[in-house]
Amino acid sequence: MKFLRVLTKCIIYGLISIIVLVTGAGIYKYKSTPERIRPVPFNIPNNLYLENEVAELSDILIIGDNFAIDFNDQIEGMIESLSKGLKKPISIYNYATANEAIYRTIEKVKALKTLPPIVIYMGGSSEFAEDIYPPKLSNFWMNFKRYQDDYLNTLMIISPATSRLIYKKDEIKILNKEIIPFQFHGDLWYQRVSEATYFIYQDYLRDLIDLIQEKKAISLIITPPVNLQAEVKKACDNSVLDEITISQNEIKVLMDENKYKDAYRQIVALDKTAIGNARTKYLRGKAEFELGMFKEAKETLTLSKALECSPPRASVIINSIQKKIAQEKNVDIIKFDEIINSNFGKDVLFIDSEKPQFIYWEKLVNRLTIKLRGLLEL
Repeated sequence: MKFLRVLTKCIIYGLISIIVLVTGAGIYKYKSTPERIRPVPFNIPNNLYLENEVAELSDILIIGDNFAIDFNDQIEGMIESLSKGLKKPISIYNYATANEAIYRTIEKVKALKTLPPIVIYMGGSSEFAEDIYPPKLSNFWMNFKRYQDDYLNTLMIISPATSRLIYKKDEIKILNKEIIPFQFHGDLWYQRVSEATYFIYQDYLRDLIDLIQEKKAISLIITPPVNLQAEVKKACDNSVLDEITISQNEIKVLMDENKYKDAYRQIVALDKTAIGNARTKYLRGKAEFELGMFKEAKETLTLSKALECSPPRASVIINSIQKKIAQEKNVDIIKFDEIINSNFGKDVLFIDSEKPQFIYWEKLVNRLTIKLRGLLEL
């Protein structure tokens, strides 16, 4: 009997100890894990961006990144066109910053007390410009997968405090005004980062549109230009074999010798085995283009851009997200990428790997001016 009493006490004390340890671990995890719905590995201080009276008092506000900055040269002419017949000229303020991702743009808009009647978003080409992801992604990746779970996501939206228990503690960077350039930590790392970036970008874009609407302004999105013919920089390692690389080099030699028919026959055969290889898709698209197969080339080169394993400036995936969310939110959108690539195979579209010919800026200005006249009821 005495043995049983001792054993019972040991079991009870053991259970109490386990409960205390589990409770203590839970309390520690709750206190040490930040409350957040999105598992992004950074934090932007509330006072990082301040009010901007010039931005607030303008008639039209442009926000975004390098794409918006490239548009600067067109603004003066557009102001003249929009202001014809008016006593006071229309004011347009470009509030864009180089290499500014959407999460920074949102914070800048939040800091403004009021917004002009129209806000033009010309961003999405810098979502991979900043070093925000840790070299080791294990905790972030687990958190991201939990974020993708509809049940857990809904739970965190209803009760944000539950995120402290749902998410694992992760490395959080405190961002300042300086944008530290993106650091590449391997192909698998990049594939996971790109998947997360594209997925979370959708939610950020919804937030931006909702924020602009809450501040009683009208949103207008313009998609960035994508040069489909710019050479693919890198294919991901999991799609690369020595045999594939050798074949690609042989095909490249044929192309350099203008033997595009021979190159095309070989690249079609290679494309059946080198599944998901961005460089193979690029070479095939290039061969199709040189053979006058422009429709096929456009589709193949678009796919090569989506598969590329290096941080893009403008992205066909970001553009497709912008079009999807614009339709979902019933927001006006000018598909600048489509305006340019509607002449694919008919004209030289770009002056370099990123910047379109001036004629396409003119087309954008004409399209935008018509749209703004309607929105401003001029």
